[in-house]
Amino acid sequence: MTESFDPEAFRRKPDRYEITWRGITIEILYKPPFARFYVEHPIGTLQVKSIEPNKARLPITKTGHVSRVVQGVDIEAQGGPVAYVLAWLEFEAAKSAKWRKRPPSTP
Repeated sequence: MTESFDPEAFRRKPDRYEITWRGITIEILYKPPFARFYVEHPIGTLQVKSIEPNKARLPITKTGHVSRVVQGVDIEAQGGPVAYVLAWLEFEAAKSAKWRKRPPSTP
């Protein structure tokens, strides 16, 4: 196993994005890959938090906040952190009758 860790990248502030999804304002914090476990798996962190209304439930979290370790290639393949989170929200919303009833976001 090849492990590498970039302390400078780890200390870097995360990129911040703000979106509105189905009437909920969401903050996305993404720290691009800072560690690599096996050559093909660079990992970073992703945090999603509802900020208006504060702590509003989302189909990906009941508390309004979720944090996860993600593979950078997955984020890139989806088109970046915003596209990744939007796809994740829509995927999970499609599984729930409650969320399917809410009108989709309009661009």
